[in-house]
Amino acid sequence: MTANAAQGVLANDTDPDTDALHVSAVNGVVGNALTGAFGTLTLNANGSYSYSTAKGGSASQGLPQDNFTDTVDDGHGGTSTATLTVSVIGNGQTYVKGTDSNDTLSAGTKGTVLDGGNGNDTRKDADTFVFNPNFGKDVITDFKPNADHIQIDDTLFANFAAVKTHAAGDGQGNTLITYDANNTITLTGVVPSQLHANDFFFV
Repeated sequence: MTANAAQGVLANDTDPDTDALHVSAVNGVVGNALTGAFGTLTLNANGSYSYSTAKGGSASQGLPQDNFTDTVDDGHGGTSTATLTVSVIGNGQTYVKGTDSNDTLSAGTKGTVLDGGNGNDTRKDADTFVFNPNFGKDVITDFKPNADHIQIDDTLFANFAAVKTHAAGDGQGNTLITYDANNTITLTGVVPSQLHANDFFFV
């Protein structure tokens, strides 16, 4: 996977003094290959980068994600840090990512990973549903217990017991999993007793 400077980590960065920005560090030295958990990243000063998955792929369950921390410098002493997350999908899988707005994400007939971003999304007909911090108020319309999977950042829920504590029926045959007032997951047509530990990944 490659991203040019226009698509890279500086694409949405601005400086209040209109100074030119460049990447000054990324878990080490800019421009050098950096080995992550599932592949190798090379991030350049202009924000462009390339990522190569490890030979043989990943044996990890769920959606493997490599996280790299980069530092942006304006050349006049101003710096900020950000995290670049690379999601690694398997052969034959499709990855669909939403925006920070309210999206409806649909999968195809094969294995699909749906990542809704930060908006309030509706997701349907998929296999793995990914929830990272600030995921919003999301609805999964066709979740199949013992078949589909929900992947949750473990800073939100550490394990299945934590999910069960925050899951409740809504009186209409659905399950509402509540992290807080702004972040909820609704499973349409699924009651809490149908959920099992093997339906969830915590990463």
